[in-house]
Amino acid sequence: MRDTGPILLVEDDPESAELLRIAFQKAGLRRPLRVLPDGEKAVAYLSGDPPYDNSEENPAPCLVLLDLKLPRRSGLEVLSWLRSRIDTRPLPVVMMTSSAAESDIEDALRLGIEAYCVKPSDFEDLKKLARMIRRKVDGQDGKADVDARPVRRSSGRS
Repeated sequence: MRDTGPILLVEDDPESAELLRIAFQKAGLRRPLRVLPDGEKAVAYLSGDPPYDNSEENPAPCLVLLDLKLPRRSGLEVLSWLRSRIDTRPLPVVMMTSSAAESDIEDALRLGIEAYCVKPSDFEDLKKLARMIRRKVDGQDGKADVDARPVRRSSGRS
């Protein structure tokens, strides 16, 4: 995981994004949280395309939290794009979504995510998820105390 950079949250629901921001603050996460509302903006940010072409104002993230159901480009399309590029392939991605459909989980796993988390329905579980993410970005074990499916890679990226 990169030692610097913000956490990039790609989430189209402003209320969900704000709740996650509050949960991160309560969990003691000190990294900046950069929120983008759709898949196209995420790809532009990660590519360094305008209006995100100033790398000091828009540094590379240490982790991407990606919603599955996004406007303009779905989370799976963004994930596929990330994994197709050598410069973004190693970037850790956690899928955070309301979908518990096995086909969505399998597709995300196939594309190489770190974990798949169904968005918690209560704030206490959201804080637990935020603590897990904080441990991950702080270089600790990041073991989940919420319903997250960690990913074991059998091939592909390391």
